[in-house]
Amino acid sequence: MKLGLLRKALFILLMVFPFAAFSQPINIVSLEQPTDISGIWKYKIGDDMNWAAPDLNDSDWAEIPVPMDWGKFGLDKNFNYLWYRLDINFDKHTLSQEDLGRLGINIGRVFSAYELYANGIFIGSVGKLPPNGQARYDQEATFDLPRHTLNEEGSTVIALRVWRENYLFGGNQGGAGDGTYQIGTRQNLLATNLWSIVIPIVLASIYFLVGINHLYLYRHNTQLTEYFWVGVMALALSIYTVLISRWREQIPLDYWLLKQIEYTAIFATPMAATLFITNMLKVEPGRFITFYQYSFLIFIFITWFHPGLDCICTLVTPWQIWAMAAIVVTPCFILFKAVKGNAEAKILFGGVFLFSLATANDLLVVNRALETPRLLPIGFLAIVLSMAFSLVRRFTYSYSELELTVQHRTEELEQKNKELDEMAHIDPLTQTYNRRSFDDTVLQKVEQHRKNQTPFHIALCDIDNFKTINDTYGHSFGDLVLASLSDTIKAELRDEDFLARWGGEEFIIILQESDKEQCQIALERIRLKIEKLALETETGTVGVTITIGVTEYNGSKNLKDVINDSDQALYIGKENGKNQIVFN
Repeated sequence: MKLGLLRKALFILLMVFPFAAFSQPINIVSLEQPTDISGIWKYKIGDDMNWAAPDLNDSDWAEIPVPMDWGKFGLDKNFNYLWYRLDINFDKHTLSQEDLGRLGINIGRVFSAYELYANGIFIGSVGKLPPNGQARYDQEATFDLPRHTLNEEGSTVIALRVWRENYLFGGNQGGAGDGTYQIGTRQNLLATNLWSIVIPIVLASIYFLVGINHLYLYRHNTQLTEYFWVGVMALALSIYTVLISRWREQIPLDYWLLKQIEYTAIFATPMAATLFITNMLKVEPGRFITFYQYSFLIFIFITWFHPGLDCICTLVTPWQIWAMAAIVVTPCFILFKAVKGNAEAKILFGGVFLFSLATANDLLVVNRALETPRLLPIGFLAIVLSMAFSLVRRFTYSYSELELTVQHRTEELEQKNKELDEMAHIDPLTQTYNRRSFDDTVLQKVEQHRKNQTPFHIALCDIDNFKTINDTYGHSFGDLVLASLSDTIKAELRDEDFLARWGGEEFIIILQESDKEQCQIALERIRLKIEKLALETETGTVGVTITIGVTEYNGSKNLKDVINDSDQALYIGKENGKNQIVFN
């Protein structure tokens, strides 16, 4: 920030006092850290190879801040060549010959191409100058500074021969642009630039994996359209991150082709971003929004079907204007949705806002309105984090929904099991227990007797003349008789007693912890209740009676014999006139 302010101050001074001499040789007494050589350089418009000579008298040359775009400095665009010169002195008393033998120089991004000389000796270039001119305007480079490029006193003159391609960006840009301008040992320069080498490849790798992962998720669930567009955006930003870093020089493709790929990624990003947001927020875009989103394909189409840097540079300005709508409107739209209570919008707003700021920063950097690093690759991290939070929220919500669904299904299963259990143990007509349930219960009573010697009685009940009732009044009335008797018996039993339908018109009762006298009283109460029943028919009321055979279980006989004894007592009661209780 301080350096930026200093450059602005120097720029103002140079504009006010154009003939003031600020340029001074840079004296280097230590190589422990790289020395910054940005600042005031001498310059001259035109092209003469003699201007690289170390003994050239350049006292009449004007001065310009480096880095500084020619257009911003106020130079017109009616020329193509400009030379820079800077004197550098290495202190031979403090620097060893070994140190001076491993020097290097780092040059920032120069527009459009340049050749670098030290003491009149060519040491490298970026791009190609005419007659076979090839612009390569956004590449930082590090060059070796051989020992023989220093004179006996340890001094050298750095000369930068810069060529500007007029068709690029309307010829408004040129010269030494943003970036790092340093001299030091090659090792220190590498260490200084290490982060600019490591961070891009790390970010690009992360975005590549994020993109592949989201496309994989979309492939397995095509309803997750937002994951598809995040995947596209992540892959585009992965490509962009590599192509604006020094890793681009390691790719064996023509510069203009790399630029086509880079700008394809740039042109596709607003489309992918807006489609991601509308799908993420479940918003149905209208025709205009849909047209706007897919209109960025026009820029991509032109880039590939009318190749060349001139075409790309022509497209940049209209694309920036067109994309600005998305940069401004999208965060406002998401904020509106967040205020309205959209949970996804609340998560996305921070990430999209930071991503929009990073995009705006890069647009200004491309136009040389700012001299800051490109932030779009870092800004996309905010989107990635937003997606991660969204995934966590969705997972938590899905997990809660799953738990609730499982709970409901469990309750339904429990209810179904209960119903099935009732169907297996309850007689559907009389709504009392069936014979299977009796078998289970009576075995428990037998086991209880074995442990505690607790006696119980088994009473077998049969409706008198039930066949005649069925034949006379019909089976529906017979069913009514069975249900009414079941309800009457249940109403007279204790909680510890047990009633089940034995089959047909027979019921069986377990009377728990009752002696013969208590059992007689309870059963007699039931018999009398039934005897007093008056069931309505079309021809009048009908009475019903039952006969009961009873046997005590005391462990002296097995259960089957006890039930048979009750059945035998029932038979005796039927033979002796019915409507009575018989103990075996």
